[in-house]
Amino acid sequence: MRRVSGGRGRAGDARRAAPDDAAVAAKGALRQQMRRIRRAIPAEERTRRGRLITRALWLLPELRRADVVLSFSSFGSEVPTDDFLGSLQEAGVTVFLPFLDSGEMDVAEFRRGTNSSSPATARGAACSPAC
Repeated sequence: MRRVSGGRGRAGDARRAAPDDAAVAAKGALRQQMRRIRRAIPAEERTRRGRLITRALWLLPELRRADVVLSFSSFGSEVPTDDFLGSLQEAGVTVFLPFLDSGEMDVAEFRRGTNSSSPATARGAACSPAC
């Protein structure tokens, strides 16, 4: 995974307004609720939905024309993105995945077939600036 640094739009950007406590609490509660709902979906069904999503995304002309795509690497009960990420690379599309580094959002290039396919690495946990 090759890391791409840039100063714009990073989570630590001083131009961003600090969220209020009520908004942070509401966001946390919503995330917990969504995790419960996702965990209730059987793994086979999540896999089926992931394939349907991949097919639907490839119907978009914007995706078919894309040279570069910023996606995410699924983990846990999220809809699997492995097939989608692989299909992008098979089509010659450069794929970037976001990750947090010391509380700041960054992106790194994803390359299937390397250790970057693990969710922890894809999210930057094991990625150094030299990735």
